[in-house]
Amino acid sequence: MDIPCESRPTEYSPHPASKFEEVRPTPGAWSANQNRNPNYAFTKTALVFKDKLDQIRGRNARIDTSVTAPTRKAEKPTVKIEELQMNPPPTAPSMPLLDRRVRILRVVQHTLLSLTSVAIAVLQSLTYIKWEQTKNVPDAWPQHPMLFPTLVLLIVAVMALLFDASSLVAYLFPTKPIAEKAYLFAIKLHYWITSLKTIAYTIAATICRAGFTMGGQQDLWGWSCSAQGQAMAATNDAGMNCTGNTVAWALSLLNISVEIIGVVITQMMESNKREANSRAMVGGKPNAANDDSAANPLLTKYGDLEDLGNDLHKDPLVAVT
Repeated sequence: MDIPCESRPTEYSPHPASKFEEVRPTPGAWSANQNRNPNYAFTKTALVFKDKLDQIRGRNARIDTSVTAPTRKAEKPTVKIEELQMNPPPTAPSMPLLDRRVRILRVVQHTLLSLTSVAIAVLQSLTYIKWEQTKNVPDAWPQHPMLFPTLVLLIVAVMALLFDASSLVAYLFPTKPIAEKAYLFAIKLHYWITSLKTIAYTIAATICRAGFTMGGQQDLWGWSCSAQGQAMAATNDAGMNCTGNTVAWALSLLNISVEIIGVVITQMMESNKREANSRAMVGGKPNAANDDSAANPLLTKYGDLEDLGNDLHKDPLVAVT
């Protein structure tokens, strides 16, 4: 006896050609439900495909995906003041500025050094020019004069003047394009150039004094102060040259002293500033007497960004009151 078509079971292919291929029932195996719902076979195929995916993923068939695992609340990062000081946030590149007192000291120092270098260069130049003008006059100068001491001091004074004048302009006008480069150059190489200038002036002053005392009055300074040179004062201006060279030598010693004193004072000021900064931190927290940021009521209350962050995380209203 044949089974009616309505009660005949639906047959499906156990091995479809593709995962996405719809499983078709065998011919003549239509049921009443399939006739009422045209998408019945497609729905069945989707369920079979989902079961296969669940098996591949190691999950149970038809798992309820509406319930998801609770998400972990992200922890609020905290930053300590010590970390901010050791690793400050990046800022826009800007020209480094010295401490205000150090800048004032260097302006005064370079002003004084420039004036002394100008005076030395002028006095030595006058002596050399007078020798050039009267070197062919008999008995006005020695037959074989020593020009080396005068030229050495003149060259050192001119070189020192160039550096001191450029540094002075850079410290007074640090925003100009050319002055900015000179300012950076002066900051980075200040101690090196100061040392070279001090050594050069020391050598030049020593040579001039050695030529004056041990040169047998063959140098321009010694000859101008000698009796033979004074006898020709109307021609070679021996009196003015003698006084001028003596003043130039004294100014070179003053220049050396100013350089050394300036370096010592600058080092003391920088050392005091470092000690003040270290005293400003009391137990890793800013001291209200030395830190302007302590005037902030939040920093005065907490002092540590970690404590402030923890209280804000617990109750924002309590932290700011």
